[in-house]
Parts: sequence; structure tokens; C-alpha cells
Amino acid sequence: MGTRVRTYAALAAVVALFLILSIALAACGGGDTTTTAAPASGTTAGEATTTSAAPAGPIKIGFSGPLTGNGAAVGQDYLNGVMLYLDKINAEGGVNGQTIEVVKEDDLMDPKNSTVVAQKLVDAGVIAVLGPLTSGSTIPTLNIYGDANIAQLTPASNPDVTAQGFTHVFRVDPDDLAQGGNIGRYCYDKLGAKTAAVINDKQAFGQGVSEEFQKAFEAAGGTVTSVNGITPGDVDFRAVLTKIKSENPDMVYFGGVAQEGGLIVKQLRDLGMEQIFFAPDQCFGPEFIKIGGDATEGAYISYQGPPLDSTPELKTFLEEFSAAYGAEPFVGQFGYTSAQLVVEALKTTGAADGAAIIEALHSGEFQTILGPYTFEENGAMGGGGTIYVYQVKDGKDGYLEASVPE
Repeated sequence: MGTRVRTYAALAAVVALFLILSIALAACGGGDTTTTAAPASGTTAGEATTTSAAPAGPIKIGFSGPLTGNGAAVGQDYLNGVMLYLDKINAEGGVNGQTIEVVKEDDLMDPKNSTVVAQKLVDAGVIAVLGPLTSGSTIPTLNIYGDANIAQLTPASNPDVTAQGFTHVFRVDPDDLAQGGNIGRYCYDKLGAKTAAVINDKQAFGQGVSEEFQKAFEAAGGTVTSVNGITPGDVDFRAVLTKIKSENPDMVYFGGVAQEGGLIVKQLRDLGMEQIFFAPDQCFGPEFIKIGGDATEGAYISYQGPPLDSTPELKTFLEEFSAAYGAEPFVGQFGYTSAQLVVEALKTTGAADGAAIIEALHSGEFQTILGPYTFEENGAMGGGGTIYVYQVKDGKDGYLEASVPE
């Protein structure tokens, strides 16, 4: 009997303590900062209400490009364009109530490293990726971003980028069919070259664009005297150039990037070769001119972008970019445009979701500083785009004229 009384007393004490603690927690809010929305119109105070949720964290967009090593100047300039636009968007409050965070990864412009970067960006939860910047680095990543339903916007120009049946990838500039093909015809028709020697770096971009040049040049009536492959990273090309010198072509076309392009044109001139030298967009900008020095004077460069003083929008971009980074852009306008396209797609769909961004980019027309953009079903740039011809004059890329696709 005494044991039962003590048991009841102990139980009563526990219940009382529980009630006291419950009242105290209710009075101070229990530490929970979630607020409950007022009853919606048509509901009563006795009905369940929903919790008002703030947007979850920042929207993550990935960047994959070379930030160190060969190509770092291109990668940083492209990223500067991306950040210039997104910093403005964040300063205005972001998109749909959320700011944008850029997850930056250095892919070294290397195909193997680009796949490692791709998996890191997928794991980071990005909804879109800007890059990689070259075809060789882009093609191995297509299945990784595609399987994850992540929108991928790239300037990689090899036609294979958009010829493999993926729906998530979008090219933001004309492809090699336009650049190589237009310039093959241009060199024959406008520059008067009837024979050409071709050099390429055996990479997806360089080989692809040089093959398209060769096809169009020969179709126009020209003769290719030889096709010569080099290895990226090599620094002495005199053996190849001496062979080409013996062929005495009217011009030399190089398919590759600025590092090797600058060395080739320098050694070509050192050998007394005065042939026309033509290179694609990867040699546009200060890196090629810095490496090749005075030997680059008079070299022709094809590029997918118009002069930066050609429209009010580009003039404003040029002023803002130069003020922010202390230098004029050479590929930054494409980084800026890529970021613009993602933001406009976000505004259209209202959802920070990769699949929704992909659908929006396929279905709309978007205004950018480079003009209106639409995309073909395979992600290629709508209408093919225009190629612009520049020539190095007084140490800068001087605009000559547009070469419109046939």
C-alpha cells in the first residue's frame, strides 16, 4: 500500500513537471522562428493554414573553363563577362527573389579534367553550366550534364557538340561549319589565295575548323598543298614550316589556339615566309598578339562576334567591362550573353530547375547584347550566325567586314 502511494506521487510529480515545461516553451516560442501565414481568404481560424516559405538559398550556376595554364586568359575573360552580368542581377535583387551564386571550376581546357569538373558541378547542385569553352573539353562532358538534366551553354564550335542527340546543350556562337566554311570561300574569293597549306593541332576544335576550311577552299576552286598536324604544348614548329615553305602556297591556315598560333606565325616570319596567315577565333584577342609579337601584324582572324562599338548595347557593355576589369574584353561578351540567356530563361519559367531552363531555352527567343537568340532542336544557334573578319593592325584586332553564311 505504501509503495503504491509513493508510485502515484512520483507519477503526479512527473506529469506536473511536463505541464510546467510545456507552458514555458509555449510562452517563449520554443526557439522556432518559422512564422505561420494568416488564414487565406475563404478559410476560418479553425482551419489548417500553410507555412509561408522564403526562397531556398541562392540559385547555383556553374562555370567550367581554363583559369590557369594554357588558355587562362580566355577563360578569365569569359568568366569576367559572366560575373559582370550576374553581379548586376544580384545587385537588383536577383531572379524571382533569389540571388545567383557562380560555382567556378578550372578545367584547364583539358578533356579529362573537364569530366572531373562536370561531376563536381553536378554534385554541387547547379541548374546550368556555362562551358566548357572548347570542343575537346565539351564533348566528353555532354552525357554527364545531360544525364543530370543540367542546361549547358557553350561556345564550343565543333558540329559534333550538337550532333549527338542531346537536348540539354546550347551553342552560343556559330559552329565550325560556318567559321571554316565561310573563311575557305572568303580566302579564295576575297583574298585571292589559290593555294593553301593547312596546319592544325589535332584537337576537336582545331582539326574540325581546318577540315571545314579545306572543304570550302577546294570547293571554291583552291588547292591545298598539304595538311600538317602539330602537338599542343610543342614550341618549335620550324620543321613543319620549312616543309611548307618549299611548297610556296599563297597562304597558311592554322586551326588551333593562341599559344601555338602565336609561335607558328612568329617562326613563319623568322623563316622569311610572307604568305597570308589566317587563324580562327581562338587566336582573337591579346594573347595571340602578345605571343607572336610584331609577326602577328597583318594576320587575319575570324571571329563570331561583331565589333564592340557596333551597337548601343555593345558600347555600354564595353564601357562597363573596361571599368570593372581595366581591359577591353575579347570573349567576355559571350560569357555575358550566356549568363543573360540563363537569367532570361529563369524569368520565363519561374523555376530554378535545370529541366525547366532547358525547355525554356528551346521554346523562346531571347534578347542579348549580341542580338536575338533562338536555338535549333539540337541546340545549335538559330540561323547559323555570322562570321566576322579581323586583321591585326598596330597590335590590335582591326575589324574588316562580315562574312555571311551561304
